[in-house]
This record gives sequence, structure tokens and C-alpha cells, in this order.
Amino acid sequence: MKLLKLVPDNTNVDFMRWRNIAMGMSILLVIASLARWCRCVA
Repeated sequence: MKLLKLVPDNTNVDFMRWRNIAMGMSILLVIASLARWCRCVA
């Protein structure tokens, strides 16, 4: 029985290239959501 191949064997995706930008965006979004939540609660 042949297995289903969704991704080729020689795939080279550089996920770690954007880690610093993604971390910064995540921190900014968390701070923005907390600020908005505190503003709605108070």
C-alpha cells in the first residue's frame, strides 16, 4: 500500500528566518489585547 505524500522529500522551508519578527508581533498583539481588555473592564 502506497502512503499519501503531501510534502515532497526535498522540501526546504526556512521557518526560523522570521522568528524574531513573529515574536515581536506576538508580543505587540498580546499587549494590545490586554490594554483593550483592561479598558473595557474598567
